[in-house]
Amino acid sequence: MNKVIGVKFKDSGKIYYFDPLELEIEKGGNVIVETTRGLVFGEVAEPPRIIAEESIVAPLKPVVRVATDEDREQHEYYLSKEKEAFKTCQRKIEEHGLAMKLVDVEYVKEAGEYYLRVYLDKEGGISLSDCEVVSRELSEILDKKDPIKDNYFLEVSSPGLDRPLKKDKDFERYTGRDVEIKLYKPMNGSKQFEGELVGLTEDNNIKVIIDGEEVDFRRKEVALIRLAIKF
Repeated sequence: MNKVIGVKFKDSGKIYYFDPLELEIEKGGNVIVETTRGLVFGEVAEPPRIIAEESIVAPLKPVVRVATDEDREQHEYYLSKEKEAFKTCQRKIEEHGLAMKLVDVEYVKEAGEYYLRVYLDKEGGISLSDCEVVSRELSEILDKKDPIKDNYFLEVSSPGLDRPLKKDKDFERYTGRDVEIKLYKPMNGSKQFEGELVGLTEDNNIKVIIDGEEVDFRRKEVALIRLAIKF
């Protein structure tokens, strides 16, 4: 048995477990945790509790610290830069009449460097030339407006088939598509499932049609959900 807290990031409904150590942490508070991307700001979605070992993806990482006012200010700054870049990129796509959809924009710090990542998609897939057009236009206007004072790298790409579905809008966008689901612990003797995505329920569960029947998966028990790759 392990003591954990549940943490979610940005507008993702996915919950990740961390070791709260002896810190005083309450639901709705903010913490700094270490992920593969480095130190990340998160919201406590579940207060400290004891859960079974098999419900945890090892290793269970500890909370680095309870978020400070400075951490919250920095988080709000990142979000504001993402929103500005999203609006700018969307405007450029519309101005050029590009038949593509702006999937997401994220501004993150990884390994000491800042990255502004823009994800695009369209019917038939995004080409390198599509990325180059948006990257060039976006670079020019960002350089003129200079909304981001940090030195950063601009990356424009497609979301990729292996990109997990995390945000609520991901589940809306891919409704009707086949998805692969991997659970933390077995359900009816299996950890892996594949079916047609219906979407999110009112209880924030993931609804999928498997062999003609609707099945609900508790979102916090899903280790990974992504588009099924067909060959």
